[in-house]
Amino acid sequence: MAQHIKQAVRECPGSRVFLVGYSQGAQIVHNALDETSSSDAEHISGIVVFGDPYHAISVQAKPFPSNLQNKVLSIANHGDMITKGIADPTGAHLDYTRRVPEAVAWIKDRAS
Repeated sequence: MAQHIKQAVRECPGSRVFLVGYSQGAQIVHNALDETSSSDAEHISGIVVFGDPYHAISVQAKPFPSNLQNKVLSIANHGDMITKGIADPTGAHLDYTRRVPEAVAWIKDRAS
């Protein structure tokens, strides 16, 4: 993912980059940002994560870089134990499809 960010910035410098991940995909977003240069990170317009195991209230919390904090929408369903650091991928963790319109509206707002 970090390489894709770099490639997008290099090949389309005027484009807006959005990163989206669900569950382990959210962890990949966090990890990719660890490998993304600050100059490439400047091109990131928004980050959306669903059911993030690194959510702020999790025992394994991993915040996003401070320069991107105001560009993050973290969607955590009530009762999703994964976002609390408990490995229980059932129930609320499997119910994020209904939250996609919220994320799409947020991305559209940031992209305009």
